Amino acid sequence: MLFLMEEIQPTQLMTKQERREARREEWEAEQKRIARRGLLKKLIAHSVVVMIVATVGYGLFKAATRPKPGESIADLGNEHIESVQAPHAPYNSVPPTSGPHVGGKAVSGVHGEQIPDELQLHNLEDGGVIVHYDPARVSTSMVEELASLVKDYREDVILEPYLESPLPSPIVLTAWGRIDTLESFDRERIRQFIRAYRGIDHHKKTIGQP
Repeated sequence: MLFLMEEIQPTQLMTKQERREARREEWEAEQKRIARRGLLKKLIAHSVVVMIVATVGYGLFKAATRPKPGESIADLGNEHIESVQAPHAPYNSVPPTSGPHVGGKAVSGVHGEQIPDELQLHNLEDGGVIVHYDPARVSTSMVEELASLVKDYREDVILEPYLESPLPSPIVLTAWGRIDTLESFDRERIRQFIRAYRGIDHHKKTIGQP
């Protein structure tokens, strides 16, 4: 008589010790998988941080090495004089970008008349930017465009006609120690100049000042 023997599974032949060992090995294997996943996440996060830092660093490097708008003019100092009529050393540019000036300041915004050099220089010293134009070479519509642009800024930007001396170009931008000359209206170029220099204080600090 033949007996059909039930197939015996391998696990049924394992001892308790072997089953414990198998469970321990499975647990260790799972822990290793978890550790690998954690390491992978850390590597990805680290890579993202490195990429962000590199991108920001590159952006700062480009900004630092990008040529500044306009031309540099030698600094003639910050001497204060009693009035716009007081005698002083000549300026080294038209319009001036540094040198002797009075203690007062011109009001920001659009002006219909030229501001005395000795007054507008104090605006530049305090971080102002001035847009000058030659009425003989600039159309009424262009003056309106310049005025619209300047009105976008609440302070530290001035528009004025310049009549005292011939301007080197129809439109001239000045900041302390910087000048840019434009043959025609260029909105983005003017805004770049304003962004670069507006709000920078140029008072000379002495020892002991904060």
